[in-house]
Amino acid sequence: MVIGKADVSWTGSTLIVARTTELAEQLLADGELRCPLCNTGRLAAWGYGRQRIVRDRDGTTVTVQPRRTRCRSCSSTHIVMPAALQPRHADTTAVIGTALVHKANGLGHRRIATVIDRPVSTVRRWLRRLSPAHLERIYQDGARQLLALDPRRKPTVGLRSARRWT
Repeated sequence: MVIGKADVSWTGSTLIVARTTELAEQLLADGELRCPLCNTGRLAAWGYGRQRIVRDRDGTTVTVQPRRTRCRSCSSTHIVMPAALQPRHADTTAVIGTALVHKANGLGHRRIATVIDRPVSTVRRWLRRLSPAHLERIYQDGARQLLALDPRRKPTVGLRSARRWT
């Protein structure tokens, strides 16, 4: 569910995804984030989640500590994550996205693991979690967003037949 701003979305009952950490902090300061559980309460900053280290595409690591929020009405707590991170993953969204692009281009999990320098089991787990229908939807959404940003540009990656994914 997207609320008020196209930059913030709810995923589940306790995780809020924002385009950037700075945007999330600004929305919290302005009192614009509402509780996804009660839908009426405004969220307030309430400390931070646990600190963790996340690997990026170029091999660097990023130390992050996501913002924790609390609803002023129902007292439920939520974590605000930047879109560049995935919950419960040690790699950034860019790394996982790169693996999906390679899969769309026909590479297998072992080859992808070698190319992006990640364990084979990790890459296999990422790819198994996504059904062909889900991958097609991700591709279609991405293509639509790309065309909205620049109508002259066309997506360069096309999904192969769904039979190849099974």
